[in-house]
Amino acid sequence: MAGCLSILRAALDGRRPVHSWVVVLAFSTVATGLCVSGVAQTVPDVIVAGLPPVAAAICLDQLARQRISAHPPQRPRARHGSPPRRPR
Repeated sequence: MAGCLSILRAALDGRRPVHSWVVVLAFSTVATGLCVSGVAQTVPDVIVAGLPPVAAAICLDQLARQRISAHPPQRPRARHGSPPRRPR
């Protein structure tokens, strides 16, 4: 959950959340493995059991991309004491 929130926060700030994605993908992989290990080893059962964690990671990626496109990163603000830039 903390990795997901960190990804969304970084998306709003215009940063790249590489470490947070590593955490989310690692736990999604573990969750997928645990889900798959508890079912019969037929192809349809494995697909159905492994789908929710994979879908959650994909949905998080899409949500982060929507936040980036809806709120593009802003230019850094001028520092205190520096004169404002005039348009040319």
